[in-house]
Amino acid sequence: LILVLTMLATVAAGCTRKSNEDTTGTAAEVPASALEVLTTIWAKHGENEKFPVYGGDAAHMVTDAPGSYSLQDTESLGVQLLVPADEVKNLTEAAALFHGMMSNNFSCGVFRVAQGVSASAFAQTMHDAVENAQWICGMPEKAMIAVIGGEYVLMAFGLKDAIDPFQTRMTEAYPDAEIKYTVDIAR
Repeated sequence: LILVLTMLATVAAGCTRKSNEDTTGTAAEVPASALEVLTTIWAKHGENEKFPVYGGDAAHMVTDAPGSYSLQDTESLGVQLLVPADEVKNLTEAAALFHGMMSNNFSCGVFRVAQGVSASAFAQTMHDAVENAQWICGMPEKAMIAVIGGEYVLMAFGLKDAIDPFQTRMTEAYPDAEIKYTVDIAR
């Protein structure tokens, strides 16, 4: 009788443990790509929240959606997405989304850090880049930097009316995202 009760307790404990692993495993999945991260967040926006956008870089430009951004053109990465040239080596891929009329109204980059590179450290680098940016053609009002899945750093800047809903949709799409910084830019 003791043997049977022990076996039942072991089976019940094993089932409970597996159920918890399934629950936490699903929540902590890492997205497949930077483009997937950005596309998922943009898809969460309601029609009344969306504005004209284009995505990607000059060679991969798409309209009305996020696009892939090549890491080969370090100058454009620095100008459009504030990535310091000496930090590009720490990335494996990127995706971008820009306001269709003026990029300082809304710009967003998602960067996958290379294996062994700290996403939190790269988020700090992007925070410093935002703080030290010399804005041309209008100044954005707010920036937000987050880490998603431990491998992706999302940096967005623009008008508060664009950044605030974007941040809300990001946390809906990725509840485990860690918002590292929010910065009021317009002073």
